[in-house]
Amino acid sequence: MDSIKSLVKKEFISLQKETPLSQFIAELKKNQLEVALVFDKKEFLGVTDKKQFFKSRVDFSKLQASHVIVSVPIVSEETSLNDAVRLLFDSDSRTLPVKDKKTGKIIGVLNAIDVIRELQEIMDNKVSEFAVTDLITLKPSDSVGDAMHLMREKNIDHLPVIDENERLIGIVTMKDILEKYFNRPLDRNRGFDRKGHSQSQDPEAFSILSKLPITNEMIENVVTIQPGNNIRQAVQKMSDKNISDLIVVENGKPTGIIAKKDLLKAFIMASKPLRNIQFIGLHEVKNLEDYNKIQEIAAKNYDELSKRIDNIAGLSIHIKVYNKEGRKQKYSVHAKIATPGQLFVSGKSRSRSYWNAKEAVEEALNHLKREIFSSFKDRYHARGKDYP
Repeated sequence: MDSIKSLVKKEFISLQKETPLSQFIAELKKNQLEVALVFDKKEFLGVTDKKQFFKSRVDFSKLQASHVIVSVPIVSEETSLNDAVRLLFDSDSRTLPVKDKKTGKIIGVLNAIDVIRELQEIMDNKVSEFAVTDLITLKPSDSVGDAMHLMREKNIDHLPVIDENERLIGIVTMKDILEKYFNRPLDRNRGFDRKGHSQSQDPEAFSILSKLPITNEMIENVVTIQPGNNIRQAVQKMSDKNISDLIVVENGKPTGIIAKKDLLKAFIMASKPLRNIQFIGLHEVKNLEDYNKIQEIAAKNYDELSKRIDNIAGLSIHIKVYNKEGRKQKYSVHAKIATPGQLFVSGKSRSRSYWNAKEAVEEALNHLKREIFSSFKDRYHARGKDYP
């Protein structure tokens, strides 16, 4: 498959930035989708999902889509499958917006599960090869409030519940908690704090969620996968059940979890050439065109350096944002690249701030290349040779 054109879905949830939490949850439940696109009238602002609402520090009774927007890359129907995999993985998003290249209008979405189905290179691998084994679990004595706290702190969607013998007896999901407790307009006197505890001012009231036993809210019929099953079977289960991850179970005990992102990563690691580029703070870049361009610039510079330097260990680009509360943001960028036996850094002199994130990244990378080329020239000249 050369492009993602055949994978683009024309149906998607469109929210205005003023949309309240209760309406957002209702739309997700009605359409059985995971992600919504947020607009200011006709202008696309970004995406949001249940996890962003759940993690928000804003009072649930006041929460709107505008409070939880995340910037993600925008793709077109001509985007290659390989590029789509990398963009989904780097953005940590399950859905990317798709625009018409001529008009710039959003015409659909690209879902991670549809992309993963096309990754034939990993379909015959075993689940155990890609599953994450550092599993966080709950006990029957835990509460819904405990589950909410863990989901926020660990940034996870699902929590298996195990008995005293460590056997799987159920699962609690963020989706179910949101749909059950926050799918209607919230009374300000019945809000909840970040640990799931009631913020009610009524002295007669008790902490509702903190006292609800998890066994009353968990799903007992858990969708699981065996470590010896192949990825094709795992993807089919995710697709059939419309879920983002599967609990890996062996002999009745949970041993790990495998998610869509694990499968995207597996494909990337198996693909050549492999660019080891790490971004820190890229999600802070709100201009979507700059967000996309920065990744292109990094890839181009990485490839350019790879032609001059053997065995690059990795390129790291750290974007720092200033004036976060203002309408305009300023950026400073430090870049570093690891080569055999040496680490090159763009330098402390690159502390200058820029109003444009793309320009800041370009300047940092240009400075980094000058540092590298100067070092290599000195080595060649010391040997009586000209640097190529």
